[in-house]
Amino acid sequence: MELGFEVYKDINFSLYYPLDTSHCELPLHHSIPVKEIFYDKIYEKYFPIEETDNVLDLGSHIGVFAMRALGQGAQHVYCFEPEITYHNTLQQNLLWFPSNKKKLDTDYATSETVINMLINSPRKYNFWKIDIEGYEYEILENKTIQLYLLQNANKIALEFHINNNEQISNRILALYELFELAGWNTMLTDVTGIELLNHFKHNYWYPNVEKHAKEYYNEVLGYLWRP
Repeated sequence: MELGFEVYKDINFSLYYPLDTSHCELPLHHSIPVKEIFYDKIYEKYFPIEETDNVLDLGSHIGVFAMRALGQGAQHVYCFEPEITYHNTLQQNLLWFPSNKKKLDTDYATSETVINMLINSPRKYNFWKIDIEGYEYEILENKTIQLYLLQNANKIALEFHINNNEQISNRILALYELFELAGWNTMLTDVTGIELLNHFKHNYWYPNVEKHAKEYYNEVLGYLWRP
């Protein structure tokens, strides 16, 4: 299949987006990640991207967060994207940063691929951004990755996909307990920024919808960072 692009022009930058995403598992309009990442800064609510950061971008989509991280001066960005259409678009978008070619790597994402890269790379990735549509649990519950994070990372921003499932909510709390016991700060919010961590820990009852917190939300935003 031949992949076609159009250029989306914003007041601050330009990027490519694929003309046809109908075959993709999760079609997504290009303007959504632009708004979330550049203007709402959803992955920077509790900590910034800094020039000392090595960034691991799991679920890079068309490269908007990678472009944001490069623009903030990150030392290096490693992008993983499993959808071929988005991965090809990501590579096109990173051509906007020719001077940063040595600061970028891209790959297809599986938990095995991520582990192999982490084990073999001399670079220590401290800032993790994760948006992989439910596969975040496969990554974060992996013991090798947990050890790597506790030893090398200091900032994790991600989307948790819950699908209104209480058992999945309990998996989030188990992950948070691991990092809290290691002395990390943690926060959980809805997409508007309302803090939800205590809602989940105590499983608040929402009388207006007659559901508990753990079974009400479809997705939430997670933040974990080392003081």
